Amino acid sequence: MKIYEKTSTLDNLIEKTLSSLQSISTTKTIFGEPINLPDGTSIVPVSKVSIGFVVGGGEYSDLSTRRVATHYPMAGGSGGGVMLSPIGFLVSTGNEVKYVSTTAEQNFQKIMEVLAKASQKFAQSMKRKEKRNENEKG
Repeated sequence: MKIYEKTSTLDNLIEKTLSSLQSISTTKTIFGEPINLPDGTSIVPVSKVSIGFVVGGGEYSDLSTRRVATHYPMAGGSGGGVMLSPIGFLVSTGNEVKYVSTTAEQNFQKIMEVLAKASQKFAQSMKRKEKRNENEKG
């Protein structure tokens, strides 16, 4: 008769995987070490952390063991992944703290804002030019 001890369970596998992933994802992972500049400015990198994991398994045995044993050998596996993406910086200067984004969406929005301001200035300069032309004629 084969007797297997229940030393490894799916719950243990899940606990070990989660504790490993938890040790990776700390606040130091999201907010990096501050960089201090000589003028008193402090820059802190900010990152986005994405974590995924999968765990699976079951108890398996041959036909003779199934008839007599109460515990079967456990077979299982787990896997996980962590993705760290820089998304911006916190910049502290004296009495002001600003967030500077590095994501593509934010850059696109900034470009659109700059283009909108430039087109407004262009329209204003064209109006001034028209007024000058009218004043010179009249």
